[in-house]
Amino acid sequence: MIDTSMASISRRDLLSVALASITATNARQAGGASPALQEAGHSEPILDLWHKWFAAHKRCGELCLRQQRLETKLFEIERNLHEGEQDKASDVADLEIAYSRALKAELDAADEEKVLVKALWGTPAQSVPGIIAKLHSVVEYGDIGDFLDETPWPELRSILHDLMRIDDTGLKL
Repeated sequence: MIDTSMASISRRDLLSVALASITATNARQAGGASPALQEAGHSEPILDLWHKWFAAHKRCGELCLRQQRLETKLFEIERNLHEGEQDKASDVADLEIAYSRALKAELDAADEEKVLVKALWGTPAQSVPGIIAKLHSVVEYGDIGDFLDETPWPELRSILHDLMRIDDTGLKL
């Protein structure tokens, strides 16, 4: 069982547990929602949106890293470029093209992620797993680097952990 004190909840631990919780809940609902949900014909649309958003979020992060690596290489080559070094000049040109493409791909992915997260946040949750998915997206999308230990981020992570702990879908943490 995971310790629920706020000091022990790291972002990495919480997000991996949230992912497992949401994924397990979505699998259970796809194969057999609770009888009340089945009889009423309800499902949790948030979970489908969450999966689409999370895939876009991961892709955006991967493209950002790729673009940053290319940018670093480009700056290193340009910094070391001396007159008359045609071979390095062509490397710079090739990297500039790759960098421009990587930057465009990253910006396009960020736009797609933003559209999906707004749709996710604008859709009413119909269950605790839906609320967990929405809160997880707020915590993950709101990753603001050095400020993760400042209010409200530790509190939001604690609330997310509490919701996952008391979720009535049977998941044991």
